[in-house]
Amino acid sequence: MTLCVTTSALVAQTFGELLTVPLEAVTDDAGPSLTLTWPSSVGADGYEVYRKEMSAGIWTSLAELGGSDTSYTDIGIGYNHRYDYKVRRFGPDGEAFGYLNGGVDVQMPENPGGIIVVADDTYMADDDYLAAYQQYVNDLVLDGWKLAEILVSPDDVVTGVHEQIQTIYDTNPDAWTHVVLVGHVPVPYSGDLYPDGHPDHEGAWPTDLYYGEMETAWTDVSVNVTVASDPRNHNIPGDGKFDQSYIPGTLELAVGRIDMHDLPSFAEDEKTLMLRYFDKVHRFRTGELRVDQRAVIDDNFTGYTEGFSQNGYRNFSALVGRDNTIQGDYLTETSYSNPSGDTYMWSYGCGGGWYQGAGGVATTTDFANDSLSAVFTMLFGSYFGDWDVSDAFSRAAIAQGNTMITSWAGRPNWHFYRMALGSTTGECALLTQNNNNTYFGSIIFGLDKIVSTNLIGDPALRSFYPKPANMLETSYLDDNNWLPATEPVDGYNIYMTCSKTGWPEKSGWVRMNDELIEETSFHIDLISSPWDFYQHQNCYVGVRSVKKITTPSGKLVCRIIDGYRQQHYYLGTCN
Repeated sequence: MTLCVTTSALVAQTFGELLTVPLEAVTDDAGPSLTLTWPSSVGADGYEVYRKEMSAGIWTSLAELGGSDTSYTDIGIGYNHRYDYKVRRFGPDGEAFGYLNGGVDVQMPENPGGIIVVADDTYMADDDYLAAYQQYVNDLVLDGWKLAEILVSPDDVVTGVHEQIQTIYDTNPDAWTHVVLVGHVPVPYSGDLYPDGHPDHEGAWPTDLYYGEMETAWTDVSVNVTVASDPRNHNIPGDGKFDQSYIPGTLELAVGRIDMHDLPSFAEDEKTLMLRYFDKVHRFRTGELRVDQRAVIDDNFTGYTEGFSQNGYRNFSALVGRDNTIQGDYLTETSYSNPSGDTYMWSYGCGGGWYQGAGGVATTTDFANDSLSAVFTMLFGSYFGDWDVSDAFSRAAIAQGNTMITSWAGRPNWHFYRMALGSTTGECALLTQNNNNTYFGSIIFGLDKIVSTNLIGDPALRSFYPKPANMLETSYLDDNNWLPATEPVDGYNIYMTCSKTGWPEKSGWVRMNDELIEETSFHIDLISSPWDFYQHQNCYVGVRSVKKITTPSGKLVCRIIDGYRQQHYYLGTCN
């Protein structure tokens, strides 16, 4: 496929801003109602406001407004329900779009779904690595995820890895939602494409999306292209690289990759970089790692009409707010060496690229020599959307500082805005990858469902985690006491699970209290418990902090309720 690039003279606003309606929301619990707001735009002829259910593919029109309007109130919503909103601006400057996931009193799921952990076995015999990996896996279980594990070798064939994922998925297709690739899991390649616009990069690109497709087969019989300067991208029939440049069906599983393989610019080796990633994810999930709800955009493509930086402006308004989003230097603003002391939850950077960097943004060497605060980042530029190379810029981003996920965001646009109300990075990746003109993907035709839209990092991460309760104590399963969380919370929920196998990956956690617990103790009524203790070998009790949070996308009473990672403790054996 061929993608053309158009340039134009600089304007007062960047093209990224001109293509964006930056939305925020204010909620009223009494209604309930939700009011969308956006800044005025000179020359706007009007606005169209739409709403839909999150799973729907069709938008319902709510209102047509004048060019001077800057808000709309939706009174037709219910409590504890999430809605997608779209606002389209039209006028002499063309169309612009804004998206927001809004709701009132939204509560998080207590058991968020099933995640398949596909782990590289290279370092599993190392005690330090195994302990850190096991902590990562346990944190997922404690966060409420149903868990399955697969161990693979980097030398395995991708079809064999897929077959193992497929076998687990087929046991209960409704239960499994995410796949995390831990380590240098075999990398699938597919397609005849060059979405960065460079003919010397035409051919098969790395695509973990293959591991998320459970219903439609991928083929290796027709594409025959060997023009790329790097033989990795050559694709001929029967070579193990797939034909598809576009997702052949609909991805069922959200896939993310944590891979520190072959990053020689870093002083640390692959194992040490993996340990560092496990550690920062653990600290984030347990509320220890905290940064400001701010975002920075570094746009070095201001003259491109595609407006790549719209990925920042559109998402960040819903995630951290317009007033908390700035234009600035990617490295300077987010570096812990910056004396300003500001930290950032999100960052976006785009510029002329190569495999190890983006002009005006950063390089792999910069990442190796610095520590950046941004937990979530998006990057865009030529070449480095192909991330299976030595010192790959995209993978280097998550090897340093706080950064835990990144994506190649610009062709097409990525949609992370749902994270403001509790979606995972993986759910937002699926929204982007399966998009078929439901959301604004690009002014360039042919980018929807392209196989190069990969998520680098943990797909199970969310935006918010409270600090946990501490030191759960018990004389037996029914009497439980704990120390309060080290920050203000609204209360606690207490959970229990029993399992014949020992750890609750098969059974999930069951909440034992009906009302939010405001004290730091709770007596479980074992008689009314759903567990038959005599049929199980191991039982566990856990306590989870509950905290209410208001975001730029709405009010979430019990925003961190139930399904959010707090602290769980092994209590012993029930015989």
